[in-house]
Amino acid sequence: MRWKLYTHSGPSHELTTPQSHDSGRQDPVIQKFLAWDKNLSVSDKYLLSMVIAYFSRAVLFSWQYQRIHFFIALYLANDKEEDNQAPKQAIFSFLYGKNWSERPLFHKLRFQFIRSMNWRTRVSQEECEEN
Repeated sequence: MRWKLYTHSGPSHELTTPQSHDSGRQDPVIQKFLAWDKNLSVSDKYLLSMVIAYFSRAVLFSWQYQRIHFFIALYLANDKEEDNQAPKQAIFSFLYGKNWSERPLFHKLRFQFIRSMNWRTRVSQEECEEN
């Protein structure tokens, strides 16, 4: 699957995941999220580069990738790089509003995603600059 991500009025970012039948199509929910994060407090260029690195490490078939994997990867990137809990809470707020009942499922999927990357969540600055 291939997602083109546009940050507000800045340059476009492209996330490429394994090819699928939806190849080349923009995801409207991800686009809405990026527009919602106007100050780039949750999805700056560095964090989006980490998302790309996570997708390249995850050993998933193309049909297994879903929209939630973008948000899981972005959550992981924020978890690794930010000391502040606010960006991670912003992801939950965008996804679920005030409904906390979905959070356990999100964390279960997060655990499975980390496992699919063979527990390699550290991304070097050099890797981010390559993306």
